[in-house]
Amino acid sequence: MNFPFFIAKRYFIQKNIFSQKKVVDFFSFKGRISRREFNLVLFFLSPIYFLFFFPLLFTNYFNNIINLILYVFLLLPILWLLCAQAIKRAHDLGFSGWVILFPFSLIGLIFFPSYVNNKYEENSRLNETEKINFVQIVSFVSLIGVIVGTASLILVLSVFNGFEDLILKMYNSFDPDIKITSLKGKTFYQDSLEINNIEIAETSFVLEEKVLVKHLQKEFIATVKGVTPSFRNLTGFDSLMISGNYINDYDKDNVAVIGRGVAYHLSIGAANIFQQIQIFSPKYSSQSILNPQALFSKAGITPVGIFGVQSEIDEKYIITPLSFIQNLSKRIGSISAIEIKLKDYSKIRDVQRQLENDVGENFLVQNRQQQQAFIYKILNTEKLSVFLILVFILIIATFNIVGSISMLIIDKKKDIKILKNIGCTIKQVKLIFFFKGLTTIVIGGLIGLSIGLVIAFLQQNYGLIAMGEGSFVVDYYPVSIKLADVFIVWITVFLIGSVASWIPSNFLTKRFFKIKT
Repeated sequence: MNFPFFIAKRYFIQKNIFSQKKVVDFFSFKGRISRREFNLVLFFLSPIYFLFFFPLLFTNYFNNIINLILYVFLLLPILWLLCAQAIKRAHDLGFSGWVILFPFSLIGLIFFPSYVNNKYEENSRLNETEKINFVQIVSFVSLIGVIVGTASLILVLSVFNGFEDLILKMYNSFDPDIKITSLKGKTFYQDSLEINNIEIAETSFVLEEKVLVKHLQKEFIATVKGVTPSFRNLTGFDSLMISGNYINDYDKDNVAVIGRGVAYHLSIGAANIFQQIQIFSPKYSSQSILNPQALFSKAGITPVGIFGVQSEIDEKYIITPLSFIQNLSKRIGSISAIEIKLKDYSKIRDVQRQLENDVGENFLVQNRQQQQAFIYKILNTEKLSVFLILVFILIIATFNIVGSISMLIIDKKKDIKILKNIGCTIKQVKLIFFFKGLTTIVIGGLIGLSIGLVIAFLQQNYGLIAMGEGSFVVDYYPVSIKLADVFIVWITVFLIGSVASWIPSNFLTKRFFKIKT
């Protein structure tokens, strides 16, 4: 007989759970239930409750108050049923139902033995006293290990997701959706390409040149990025401005907005932001090295604003009109890149493939991830490394199940002989102990996921843990919950637990089953 079917028959059919009286008793807060019955109800109802909990974290379905009321109305019977079973299990331990409000009371309800002689005994269905032993203590420790390991996995992955989103958001505020550059040389003529695609919202021509910047007695090497007026809308540059105005607000082309880091190195602040600075650009056509001044083109430019993205960009860029840097570097009509913003970012792969076909093999078409490939690689490598370390710790914690099942099999060797004598096969006996370990994994995994997701949700919305003292981009640890990580953690915990449950149930059961009676 299949083991799960055996359980269902034993507790649902033979006990006539589905009769009208039993259904009413299921939702009643009176009486008591044994540990086995409570764990069985928890085993079947926890996944249903967990599936109902998902929409709160991963969808915007509840922005509508009617949808929220409907959701609560559907969830209420499950919560009521779980509370009713927990209260009756508390009665079984000799406690009032209010005990379920205490943190971690669920662990005691799952593992602690029944207290037979108490005021709730009139409704008891217990036939004998359950006693606690060392096997139950080890099982309890195994469950705690699974809960802590699972919660840690989901929390660490969520924090890494938060930092990843924060870093990429800073880069993406300055990087275009798609960037086209030349594979043959640094620059190309802006008229050499025709970009036509209905999904393109904005296009900006860009020319970047490394220059020497001088302000009073301060000198600094920076990159001048000449852009067309559409660059403002392409990047949403107004949101990056710290002080002053953007270059589009002026008719002249000898104006610039400078990065916060460049401004710091040149000692430019709000008080002297409009003081002119000198730009020196190399003359690529110069043949003389005897006269140093002949090697550089010089021009004055007025800073009209300061922008801030993140330190690497702030210490590198000065934004000017495209015509200014083209005239200074003697590259009239030349650009180094075409930057593109899409109407719908979800279609970026299709647009990228079409542009690659249109521009040919002499040009490189990159999306945001390819533009910052090194950053993405570092983030993914760090996340994978920490995940593997935590998985290793979880393996150590989960293999307590090997010890608990091994001791349980040794403790129940007489029962194994009885099962053998009444006709049970070795496969059926193996399944009994295997599902016992699997139950610990499922319950521990669900509790751990729930705890981890609740903590992550509270951190994401209320900022429970601060970053500490210092100057940080955010005040609290960033958190981002992703459904894919939840499934990865659940599958990882389930696979590790399955292996840990299978090892002792397979080898030790076979050994005791072969002992002659």
